Amino acid sequence: MDTEVYDSDNAFTNTSGNYKLTIPSDEAGKYVLYYSVRRAGFAGPRFRAELYRTRSSTETMILVAEANGGSDGYDTVSNMVVTDCSVGDTFHIMVNHSDSGSRSLQSGIASTFFGGYKLV
Repeated sequence: MDTEVYDSDNAFTNTSGNYKLTIPSDEAGKYVLYYSVRRAGFAGPRFRAELYRTRSSTETMILVAEANGGSDGYDTVSNMVVTDCSVGDTFHIMVNHSDSGSRSLQSGIASTFFGGYKLV
């Protein structure tokens, strides 16, 4: 998730190892947050993507999507939430799998992405 397509408030950090969305000053309110993650060519019993919020130094998982038992190795997990956000809240995605070894995600905006927008 190192490429930004549109970021009107410069709220997303796309520095390697630090991919996160931070709610900017004067932009608290209800947000729609969504993600989709596709694994790249490895089968396994479990593949999971979790959305975390950090507020006042406390990290909480607020959303999870999981695929079980994919045989072709190209499962996609997606989810969406509407949530109240405070200034300074940060959000990031964590992906894990139960297969051994190093694995990768399918790249490209149609396969793996994270986004959000303010409702009110």
